[in-house]
Formats: sequence, structure tokens, C-alpha cells
Amino acid sequence: MSWGQETVDTIRDLEYVRRQLGDEFVGRERAVKLLQLAVVCREHALLLGPTGTAKSELISALARQIEARHFSYLLTRFTEPSEIFGALDFDRFRQGTYHVNTEGMLPQAELVFLDEVFQGSSAILNTLLTLLNERRYHNGARAESAPLVSLLGATNDIPDDPGLTAFSDRFLIRLLVEPVGGTDLERLLLVGWRHEARRLAAGSEAAPDRGGTLTVDRLTRLSLRLRDIDLDSALGEHRELVRQLLIQGVKLSDRRLVRSLKLVAGAALLRESQTAQPVDLWPLAHIWTDPADRTTVEEAVHAVVEKHGGEPRPAAPARPRDPAGRPRGQRPAHPRTTTQRVERDRRPAQTRRPVTGVEGASAGELTDRGRADSYHCRSERAPRPVRMSTGYTKGYPHVQSPTGPGPGLQPTHPHVAGGSAPDRPGERRCDRRGNAAPGVRDAARRGCPARVRGGARIRHPLGVAGRHLPDGAGRRHGRLPPRHR
Repeated sequence: MSWGQETVDTIRDLEYVRRQLGDEFVGRERAVKLLQLAVVCREHALLLGPTGTAKSELISALARQIEARHFSYLLTRFTEPSEIFGALDFDRFRQGTYHVNTEGMLPQAELVFLDEVFQGSSAILNTLLTLLNERRYHNGARAESAPLVSLLGATNDIPDDPGLTAFSDRFLIRLLVEPVGGTDLERLLLVGWRHEARRLAAGSEAAPDRGGTLTVDRLTRLSLRLRDIDLDSALGEHRELVRQLLIQGVKLSDRRLVRSLKLVAGAALLRESQTAQPVDLWPLAHIWTDPADRTTVEEAVHAVVEKHGGEPRPAAPARPRDPAGRPRGQRPAHPRTTTQRVERDRRPAQTRRPVTGVEGASAGELTDRGRADSYHCRSERAPRPVRMSTGYTKGYPHVQSPTGPGPGLQPTHPHVAGGSAPDRPGERRCDRRGNAAPGVRDAARRGCPARVRGGARIRHPLGVAGRHLPDGAGRRHGRLPPRHR
């Protein structure tokens, strides 16, 4: 069985649009191909990338090629739901009926573009959940059918918010759009200036000439042909590829796995073929959920596609480099620091300076201010005590080893246990409520043990902070344990 003439004409009109947009936007051939596939499969696509990479312009250019009811909006944190779905019908509301006038708004649109799609409020994004998945909009007590074909979104990044996981999973196709100035700068400037000159001549943003009359009805009839695609030849490789990705820890929901077969069928349909082959698995490189899994998914998919004679993996745009050959924006390491680090790593373990942090350090290694070189050596990953036990000796806090009695820290400061006795023995250093006396506070400002405020926190002269009331004693009211009152 062969495709009918109408189906072939629609596929070729889409191919003409793809070539036209590919010539107009430098380095965006893959993005145009994915947007075209999303419209055919009636799925939603998301373009990620930094500002100034023509994400919005590319989606708008594709929308101008399709005769459909469009809706485009830039979402912000302050966007109201009425700006997206429509205003409340007050005449019906006075009669006791809640109804939103959706005429000309997103629920009545066929092709939707939302810029900064994750910036919307929870009221907007939660309403879009049902609309994107089931094509239904709950207008008051009624559920209205939505004629949505595809929602195309653009964003700078995917926020790491568990509350947005369900909404983010609605976008089956994802593509990272990167700048192309470092790889094809000459063509970028030439085509870009030609585009700007056309805008200046028209006085506004001019729509390019259409290569064919792509209507929503033609696209709908083309989408119905997806059910006639034979997937048996590609199912084996598809299952093995998905199993490999899941073993590697890639996050893929069941919905994405099932609907990925629709993308494979769409890729075969756009080749004017009725049988899907392993080379049609290339859209699976763009179904990742976590951006951290993008490279893993792309490498695994392109390895399978290239093994069966498919297109090679598109080369990533190279970063611009400075005259020294380093990527721009990367600061060179200081030569002295690098040399010292290399020499330090080459020393034998026996000759390296032992670094034990606080535990096991002798009194001679720690100065009065606690600025021991071995203690502050972060490159050796010295262990730092996280808690200090506490008691009171004539009103002064004392510090013990984190591991209990034994060869621990023995500082020489007169205001720490193990040092000399106070200047005036028997003087009260804390009042009955555990607040430090003025003399102790003054000593703390001079570098002695830090001020004691109601037993809340102690700062040791070595810079180690800890809670000095064990087991939560006295923390509620900031007082000392009963035996010290």
C-alpha cells in the first residue's frame, strides 16, 4: 500500500518549509526538524538555551507557515490566569454561573507559543496540565474540548522544582539551543543582516513567503496516518535502547516511553515510508527529562542510529577561543600555584607534613589565635570537629576532644581548660541565668573565648563553633543546665 497523493503533498510541503526555515536560521536545522515532527505527531516541544539564540523567532516563523489559530504570550511571575485563558463573564456570574470567555485565548488556539514557559504561576501551570495532556479545559462546571495541536515553549533552563515535574513532563521533545557564532560566524552575519534589512524595508517584522498552504486540517489528516506505520522492524532496537538507558539511571516516565513510539512513527512518515527502521530512532535523543542526562541519551541513541546507517551525530558548536587557544571566559591557572601543587603531589608520603586538624595537634603547633597552618590546610581535607562537649570551670567554657578523653587538643590559652587559672579566682563569670558577666564579654572582644549569650553558642579561639549544651539542655530558654545555675 502506498500513501495517497494528498499525504505525499503535505509531507513535501512540510519539507519545503523545513528547508526554507533552515536557510533562514543558521545552525537551527535540527530545531526546525524537531518542531516539524512535534506538529505532525501533535506533541509539545521545548527549546532550551541562553538568551539571544533565536528560540522565539524560530517558533514564530514556523507558526507563520501554518494557517491556524495562534496564541503567543510571554509568561512572568505576575501573569494573571485571565491573560492566558480569558476573562470572567460577569453577566453569567451575576446569574450564579462561573464561566470564562475563552474566545481568542489559549483554550481556543490550535498552535500555541509560550515564552519563558516555567515563569507562570501555579494557577496557570496547573490548568495547563489537563489541557496539554487531554486537550480539555475545565471552564467552571463544564469541560470543554480544546483544538490544540501543539504547544511550543521556550525557556532558558528547566527549574529544579519538584512541583514542576508533572508540567515539565508534558513536553515530550526537548532541544538545547546553543549559540553558533563560534562555528559559522560568517554565514550567521550574512543571513542575519539580510533578515534585518528585510525588516527595515517592511517597517515591521515581515512574514516570509509560504511554500505551501499548510492548514490544520491537512496536518490532522496527516497525523492520522501515524497509525498505519509498521513499527515491528524498530521495536527490538527501541526496547534494547530504552533498557540500556534505564540501567544507566536515566529518568524516563512511562508516558515518555510510550509516546516515543509516536515520534519513531512520525520520523518514518516524514521519510514517506510505511515501515519504521532503526534509523528512525533519532528523535529519542530528545526525550530526556533531566538536563544532566542529555549527553548520555544522545550518545546512546546516535550510536544505534549510526550503526544502522543513519545520520551522524550533529557536532556541538565549538566555544570561541582566545589567541592562546583557551576557551574564552576560562581564566588560566596561576603558574606558581600550579607548580606548587604539582611539587606537593610528587613528594613521598613520608616527607609530607602531617595534617591532623585539631585532633592530635600539639600545643606548639597552635598559636594563641589558633592560626595553625596545619589546621587551615584545606587541600589535605583535614577533619574538623563538628561538636564540642562543654562544662563550666569557674564560669569558663572548656573544650574537649571530639572523640572523648585522650590525646586531644591542649591549647595554651588561659581562658580554656588546661591553661592557667583565671586572674581572680572565685569571681562569678556567669549570672544565675547563664548570661556572661561583663568581664567575660570584654575578654571575648579581645580575642579570648567568644561571648556566651544565654548558652546559645560558643566560638572557640581556633575558629571552631559548636553548641555547648549537650542533649538540648537549657536551649529552650537559653539557660545553663541545672547543676550550673
